[in-house]
Amino acid sequence: MKERGVDVVCEDLGDCYACYTKGGDTKVITLEKGSTYFSKIMNFMDIPPGANCEIIYAHPKGYFVFSNSLEELAERISKVLEKLSA
Repeated sequence: MKERGVDVVCEDLGDCYACYTKGGDTKVITLEKGSTYFSKIMNFMDIPPGANCEIIYAHPKGYFVFSNSLEELAERISKVLEKLSA
């Protein structure tokens, strides 16, 4: 993500990684599953207090991004973030 100009801070939540964009209110949740990667992007303020990855994935708000590689996932996430900030 940083290579694409998106400054993030990530933390390991056990079943996924939560990456927060700096200077914004967007939260990016990323999980590796086998050969497929996916991410859910949603506004930080829409996440219920104390939510874990399972709750975030089931939440009706947000955008899912799927890919076969981390590089492609980062590119797709960047495109979604660009659209959300426009």
